[in-house]
Amino acid sequence: LRLDRYVEIAEQNEISIQLCLQHHGQFSTSTNPDYNDNPYRDAAGGWLSNPEQFFTDAEAIRYTKNKYRYIVARWGYSTSIFAWELFNEVEYTNGWNNNRASVVKWHDTMAKYLHSIDPYQHPVTTSSNGRGFESLWNLPDINLVQEHYYGPDTIHIFERVASILAGYNKPVIMAEFGLGGNPEGKRQQEPMATQLREGLEMHNGIWAAFFVKSGGHMWWWDSYIDPCNLYGVYTPLAMYAKNENLADYNLIKAQRAVSGTKAYYAIPGLNAFWDASTAKEFTIEGDYFDGMENLSKWLHGSSQEKLMSDPNFHLNMPAGGNLKIHIAEAAAKGDNKIQVLVNGAAVYDKVQTNRARNYIITVPLPAGTRTVQIKNTGDEWFRITSYVFAPADASALESIGLSNNERAYIWIYDVNSQYGQTDSGTFHNEPMTVKGLEDGQYSVEVYATRGTGGVIASGTAKSSSGTLTYTLPDFTKDIAVKVRP
Repeated sequence: LRLDRYVEIAEQNEISIQLCLQHHGQFSTSTNPDYNDNPYRDAAGGWLSNPEQFFTDAEAIRYTKNKYRYIVARWGYSTSIFAWELFNEVEYTNGWNNNRASVVKWHDTMAKYLHSIDPYQHPVTTSSNGRGFESLWNLPDINLVQEHYYGPDTIHIFERVASILAGYNKPVIMAEFGLGGNPEGKRQQEPMATQLREGLEMHNGIWAAFFVKSGGHMWWWDSYIDPCNLYGVYTPLAMYAKNENLADYNLIKAQRAVSGTKAYYAIPGLNAFWDASTAKEFTIEGDYFDGMENLSKWLHGSSQEKLMSDPNFHLNMPAGGNLKIHIAEAAAKGDNKIQVLVNGAAVYDKVQTNRARNYIITVPLPAGTRTVQIKNTGDEWFRITSYVFAPADASALESIGLSNNERAYIWIYDVNSQYGQTDSGTFHNEPMTVKGLEDGQYSVEVYATRGTGGVIASGTAKSSSGTLTYTLPDFTKDIAVKVRP
């Protein structure tokens, strides 16, 4: 009856539900373990002697199909049902860790079954992401690809992840995000306290997701969004997206729309603690370091010698600047120490604070061709969000956008307007440059991204030789623009 009510409320408010059918804890003895209370467990009156049998046992599969048939029959009619999510974070189940092939086969079986009984053919998906999920995302009856991310630097993470996951030629959803360690539900010092009250990370996540053809969903609705009444954070994006159907325009990633030098981001792609890095040498290719999907986010020390990566980055710094190591968290114990070497010489070597979360190590870098190595010379670990190589003249503004030859949708943001950092203040008379438009006159609308949202400035601009330039009104933190015929 409770779910009936949820579905009814969702229908009344035009909210879409991705209904999760299984939680990893039901079949895990290590992560959010609920298996001891599972009625399928032999000691609880069931018949499974271990949780991984859920994916292979014929009786368990029969019971699960019966449950799914009931769910489809009872709620599949609703216009609020968007998709069926087979599992929440299946990588935390015993089956995934001990017999991954059986979990993939189970997903194939259940996805096919749902499609066979669902008269409305809702999309089928699972979650979350990481090494081994390639075999799940490639299943023909898995229709959506997902990412779950908890940590800082959400904008660049979403941009990079969306680029990688787009290779499956399926819609991509940033289905869960938040800050590492759940500071959203805890008292913080400034500037974090104000940033949490204003919903900064939530704001950055939903806007970044929109401009990479996705949707972003902050997880902490019960302990953060609702008690802090942050629903208004969605309003400006809803205003910007109103009456737009971007799928009609065959949009692609827009070229960079701001002036100034761009920083280079190296974002590790392996999520799981036990994933071993299969590459340790990385060379800049365009805007990104090639092969980062093969580097672990976990910078291990000597306690996990076989998992140590100590990556090397090869690049030409056009001007002197800084390496910024974005650390999501440091281990709770042990001697945790970061060392940075430039062309083999140590330039930074410091012990880090245990349990520290969401902070940045800044190391000066000289101009020129450099090999930069980051090492954990301690015994435990760090979880790294990104390694950023920023020339001294790097712009404080960046952009994400979508465009074709006759229109563009651009989000311009302050790179320092992120959790734990201090924004750059007000930007004056900043030029926006949109490339790839056919020559001619265009309408330009500038939207507020906070408060009530809506158009705050408008005008016209001419595209000549495929380039349109428009001077933006003064703004702080970020701003959104539409360019249309």
